[in-house]
Amino acid sequence: MAMILAGTHRSHSGASLAWSSDSMLQDLDTAVLARAADLFVASETAGRNPADGAADAFLRALGYRENVGGDPEIEAHRGALLNAATSFDRVFLLSARHAPGLVLMGAVVRPESVAGQAPGSVTGSGLDIRSAFESCVGEGIEFLSQFEHDGDVAGSGDEEPLVDVFPDAEGAPDWSGGRMIRGNDLATGAEVSLPFDRCIRSLRNSGAVTPPFMLGTGCGAGDTLDAAALHGLFELIERDAAALWWWGRRRGRPLAAEEPGVRGALLYLATLRGERVGRVTWFLDITTDVGVPVMASISVERDGSHVACGTACRASVAAALRSAIREMCQMEMAYDVVRAKEAQSGAEALNAVDLRHKERAAVISADSCEHLHPAGVPARYMPVAEDDAGPGLTLPRIVQRLGTIGAKVYRVDLTRERFGIPVARMIVPQLQLYPSKVVSPRLKRCFDESGIDEPLFPLH
Repeated sequence: MAMILAGTHRSHSGASLAWSSDSMLQDLDTAVLARAADLFVASETAGRNPADGAADAFLRALGYRENVGGDPEIEAHRGALLNAATSFDRVFLLSARHAPGLVLMGAVVRPESVAGQAPGSVTGSGLDIRSAFESCVGEGIEFLSQFEHDGDVAGSGDEEPLVDVFPDAEGAPDWSGGRMIRGNDLATGAEVSLPFDRCIRSLRNSGAVTPPFMLGTGCGAGDTLDAAALHGLFELIERDAAALWWWGRRRGRPLAAEEPGVRGALLYLATLRGERVGRVTWFLDITTDVGVPVMASISVERDGSHVACGTACRASVAAALRSAIREMCQMEMAYDVVRAKEAQSGAEALNAVDLRHKERAAVISADSCEHLHPAGVPARYMPVAEDDAGPGLTLPRIVQRLGTIGAKVYRVDLTRERFGIPVARMIVPQLQLYPSKVVSPRLKRCFDESGIDEPLFPLH
């Protein structure tokens, strides 16, 4: 990737990962990104191959110069990702000291025409540059698509009754008299009305109202609307499981050595770690009654400090473990970023996210926190679907699983013409959001069972 690295580095104190360090971060030349986008479109539409070595090398690194003229939907999706990347403020590569085999890409993205809105920082990762690029740009599109656009507000008239997005929950906002947005019940296909401010980052309220939860949770981007919906739904199930485990004190289970996904996860971790042996890693099964696998990957320094935890939900144990491992590695890197920022510019350079990482490193120890360790015996799971099954098969099966516990699933289409990439906002009112100040009956039952309702220091 040296052919597109900018010669200088810049620092952005507003975003936790956007920090310059010669050993950790390298900016991508945005001019080359723009030329690569133009080259890709020119090659696809006219069969031309403009002489631009750097742009061509970037497309080849992504694997976008292979099978030119293949599946038109795939090519259109790739072109849209490249075009979106050119609109980002900054795109950069990151290196993870404890996971040199992991390719990490970050970006700083800024909403259009939102006065006073701070830029967002997004990351993507994978075993190759294409996976990192596509996941990073997808995260950026997902974030930017959440902001209010013309036509988002549902008109008055024959709307269905407003869906209660926090049924019987404590600390829930009252949006009954506010604006509405259209969505669909995925079990029945019926059109529904949902609270606008639960689904959209409002321009009207930007900078004035802070929802009591992370508004980005449950939003996903993908190459199809079903893929985007599945991404968002996995996140909601994962956040619910993390809340019941870490806040509700519901203990995680161990994973059996014979579990089909465990061997693959260990090989995957070894690929990322290489020869690095500075951290200690283990896995937890935090799957709930939904029955869709949710896994936690936890690592610490040899003295039990600097806890890093990744959690993920997928259709199989194997896929959930791989995703959790990648998230864990990103948190490991965050500790190094904090150290680099403080060493380079002092404690005043640390923002709120950095300070939370620093405090977590100090207050949570694996030696004294039993909740980081498994209890009970391993469970066995049948995959919801095979890893290579398409979203069109997997999504309805997960909606059906949620239905068995009385949970409704709603989708709002947030696809924006500007990007041409499908984005979906998913809402499952019965699941617990995390982190959140809203307490669902589901989490309240965990409090009643454990006798504890004080959250542990946040792991995320």
